[in-house]
Amino acid sequence: MEVLSNSGRTQLDKTKNIFSAPSTEYCPTCFRTITTREKEELVHVINQVLTISKQNAEDDITNQLKSLNLNTLAIINKGTDIATLFPQEIFAYNEAVEEYNEMIARYSKAVTDKINNPYAIPNTIDCDNNKLYSSIISAGRAVQAAVENYNAIFENEQLIKSEADFLNLNIAKFNNRDLFEQFATASLRHRDLEEKVRAAEAPREENERSISSVKARLAEQKVALDQINEKLAHVFMNRNRLKLIEGDNCYRVLSRDEFIATSQLSVGERNAISLCYFFSRINSSVRADQAYQRPLFIVLGDPISSFDFENKIGILSLLREELEKVLFSNPESKVLIMTHDAEMFHHIAKIYDDIEERRSMLAKVGKSNVEKIVSHHYQLSSGRLTEAGTKSFNDYAQQLQEVYNYAASNIQASNSQDVEVDYHPDDLYIGNIMRRVIETFSTFCYRRGVSAIFNDQDILDNIPDIHRDFLRTFMYRLVFNSESHSEENVKSRPDNNAVDFISHSELVKTARLLVVFMNDLNPLHLQKLITGFDANEVKVWGQLAV
Repeated sequence: MEVLSNSGRTQLDKTKNIFSAPSTEYCPTCFRTITTREKEELVHVINQVLTISKQNAEDDITNQLKSLNLNTLAIINKGTDIATLFPQEIFAYNEAVEEYNEMIARYSKAVTDKINNPYAIPNTIDCDNNKLYSSIISAGRAVQAAVENYNAIFENEQLIKSEADFLNLNIAKFNNRDLFEQFATASLRHRDLEEKVRAAEAPREENERSISSVKARLAEQKVALDQINEKLAHVFMNRNRLKLIEGDNCYRVLSRDEFIATSQLSVGERNAISLCYFFSRINSSVRADQAYQRPLFIVLGDPISSFDFENKIGILSLLREELEKVLFSNPESKVLIMTHDAEMFHHIAKIYDDIEERRSMLAKVGKSNVEKIVSHHYQLSSGRLTEAGTKSFNDYAQQLQEVYNYAASNIQASNSQDVEVDYHPDDLYIGNIMRRVIETFSTFCYRRGVSAIFNDQDILDNIPDIHRDFLRTFMYRLVFNSESHSEENVKSRPDNNAVDFISHSELVKTARLLVVFMNDLNPLHLQKLITGFDANEVKVWGQLAV
């Protein structure tokens, strides 16, 4: 291969002929004797080299031919806009391109033939390449010149339009010069007013902030007022008994739909308003969903002793509801209640026990994770605090019959307003009897204390929806008792509980609602134990709980 590269094929052919001759006995290069076998091997090698050289030459030529780029040119379609605008120029250009493409086609065929037969001599292609290229270039330039001339027309047209617009604007300005002067004056006035508006923005924004602040306070005041009235309705079990109405920079007192002066309020009514206001202010400036969630330390001094007897039960019920919210919402909250009234001491102790019992029941069904409510009871004597205990039936059927007979008496009772009636001797004892009845009923039927029966949701679910909420709140007044009554005869002394000091009509109403409550839970129980039980009459009493 080195000889082929340096000296070419001719030298190899000459060397091959020398060693192929029978007369060659010596190597012409080194002059040593050479055998016939060596000559044959040398000739064989030279043939292989020549064969490889030939193949490589063919491959090289083929590859070069294949690498040729003989691309045709595209003609301009007659349906285009440019062909429509410049038909002669486009025709001349397309004609030159078609002639060029025909030449390319002939060259491409010659290349293909050469690739297929490398040693064949290709046909001569008769074509004036220079003339053909000149024709294409000339036709292309003609098209370009036509396009530029066409565009120049539009550029001149745009310039003329711009000049015309300018002239029209000046003509309009001249014809409307009075309007322009008015506009200029108005513009100056407008800028002056804008400056004044900007100067007024600061105080306006400050006023808006002040208005927003006032509105927020008014909204908060409205919420507080609604809360106070809700609590007053809770205390008196009547939405029309006492409520506050917003007046001009003041509150007005509405009692039984009539405005009254504050001087006409009893001490108990004034204190009821004060206590309701106190609980509404605890959550001032706090979102509704965050009520009572901050830790609180509440101190109440004699919250009940100054109230009228008829209002004590409502106040106790309100305290029970509010204290549950306080103690359930934050485990760090504390409540200290002080009283010099032994009766109220036992009532408040029962409130704490009742709240803990409700917490325990909710925890059992997975509805509360509140920690245990712990209460301590102390008595101040001779300047020292000591632990104070809190104590907790005669014939149940007889007592139940007495409650029913009392409820079914001819004394009229109204759900909308109190009806004044004469005093009845049984008024002194009926409250105590009702408490014993509900205590025995809850223990016998449900194995629950008297407080639990108003907190156990499974029990309350048996009461019709139309009665449930009212009865649960109203009947809670029977929970408050002074001490364990199982140690004394029911009628051994008059009962000094607040429930017994309310009016006679309210006692009748309470007795009827107690019978409705028990009938809603276990009607068969009453039918078997009460002589002369009238289910239709009890159904009428049920309207009191609607």
